[in-house]
Amino acid sequence: MFTMIKKRIQKGSTSLMVLKTVALAGIGGVAFAAIVVAPGLSVLLPAITRGVEDWKRERRNAIEEAERRRVWAAIRRLRERRLIRFEERGKNTYIIITRKGKEQIRQFDYENMKLPEHQEGWDEKWRMVVFDIPEKFKKARHALHFKLRQLGFYPLQKSVFVYPYECRDEIDFVSHFCDVDRHVCYFIADSLDNKEVSVRKHFKLL
Repeated sequence: MFTMIKKRIQKGSTSLMVLKTVALAGIGGVAFAAIVVAPGLSVLLPAITRGVEDWKRERRNAIEEAERRRVWAAIRRLRERRLIRFEERGKNTYIIITRKGKEQIRQFDYENMKLPEHQEGWDEKWRMVVFDIPEKFKKARHALHFKLRQLGFYPLQKSVFVYPYECRDEIDFVSHFCDVDRHVCYFIADSLDNKEVSVRKHFKLL
């Protein structure tokens, strides 16, 4: 599934940056001219300084024009795929992210998700993720298993993973994304019994 997403929108691409810019604008959307004429300069264009020589200014203008064409092409592709839509408000046109577009953003967030590797003042409590996913959902089970390891969880048992820091929101998101949330439980434990020392060593918490 994720390979297909990458083929459609590449990380770091103009399409993805436009989609994220629109998403960050919220439900109100972002003015069409703000992206096409001056496409979030801090996000989509290199920094431009004042007082440069004429030839640098000409080069800058050429870069801006080329970037505008790329942004417009990205907007057109996103609209064709119904990831964004246009909305007329008086004399202005706004770009609004659609539900499908938000799902694309969520999928990239899933891939890029990270948990804190160290926090000052650990509360000495363990966050445990326990799941019992039926065999008919084994692909989803494997996806969850892989993601927990990728996030840095320690496999206490085959279907029991632990982490020292608060991560309830992230686990809710991951389990929902994998469509196995009804089979996943999140606990907070004070001790890991005879596994305590080895897990503390793993997370460098001795």
